[in-house]
Amino acid sequence: MPVHQGIASSHSARLEALKNKHKLLSYKIETEQSHYILNDEEIKALKLEKLRLKEEIENIRQTS
Repeated sequence: MPVHQGIASSHSARLEALKNKHKLLSYKIETEQSHYILNDEEIKALKLEKLRLKEEIENIRQTS
């Protein structure tokens, strides 16, 4: 396998993992907000993590 195919495959796998984690965080935020279990700081932390993932996903897409 040529090196560039291995890198592309690695980027693709990383991108899918990030997208899945981002989706899971979206679900968790929605669920927790509807149940009022988490305090505002915990929800803020989840949203910041979600934003960080979104930015990393976009960076991978732009470099691929």
